[in-house]
Amino acid sequence: MTICAPSSVRWPRSGLIPEPMAEPNLRFAPMYWGGMSLLFLIVVLAGVFVIAQQHQQQLQEARRHAQGELNLIGLLARESLRKNDYQTVENFIRSWGQEHEEVVMLKAITANGFVLGHYRREQPANYPHTASKWVQYSYTGSLHLELEKDFQRLHEQFWLLLLQFALGSFLFLLALGQYV
Repeated sequence: MTICAPSSVRWPRSGLIPEPMAEPNLRFAPMYWGGMSLLFLIVVLAGVFVIAQQHQQQLQEARRHAQGELNLIGLLARESLRKNDYQTVENFIRSWGQEHEEVVMLKAITANGFVLGHYRREQPANYPHTASKWVQYSYTGSLHLELEKDFQRLHEQFWLLLLQFALGSFLFLLALGQYV
């Protein structure tokens, strides 16, 4: 007597060849893509929040750095003005502006309105930040320093990072969707 398996039972052909995949159930496809879209939206919004916080911290640090630059310029200008070396201040202001590409404008003006040094680049700032400082160099003499910097590079880095994160999230979730 021979025992036969019913035709509804699928027996593996061999241990090396995988079973053919079952036909996809298209009835749940809208729910699947809706869930993946919702997951993508949540991941991107969380990433945007983190990246925006990081960008704000970078802007605050750049503002502190600009003020630190003014403190240094003021210290060097004070020493030259105490020696009545006005030409050094003028040359220093011009060379500082030329050496730092993010500097849009740098000027030094005495309390009576005399411009000791001035630098301005040709291109205007796209994302300007202005910092100023008063420097006392003698009992009656003071100097007003004003610095304008362009934070365009920080903003470009921010948008590039956002784009990279969104694209990376999309590709990751697309790859994840292949295995789910």
